[in-house]
Amino acid sequence: MDTTVRPVLDNSTETVLQSQNTSSSDDLKTFTSSIPTTIPAIFKFGYTLGFAVTVVGIGANAVVLGVLMKARRQFGSNVNTLIINQSVMDLLACF
Repeated sequence: MDTTVRPVLDNSTETVLQSQNTSSSDDLKTFTSSIPTTIPAIFKFGYTLGFAVTVVGIGANAVVLGVLMKARRQFGSNVNTLIINQSVMDLLACF
């Protein structure tokens, strides 16, 4: 008898427990726990805020880094080098 078994995904997880030292199927107990289908609003807000901060941080630090790298050739100073290093660290933190 050749049959194909395909797994089916649903919103519940089924766990079957069987007592030790028994071979009867009468002792099987089934527990079903449902998985929430939606994300709570507070998590959506947190993810959106985190994404916005990341995008703005990457953009701002990239602009500052680009401007200081071009100005370094004309107006090179120790302060510009420190600001470039800080900008690179902030940019990596945003990633």
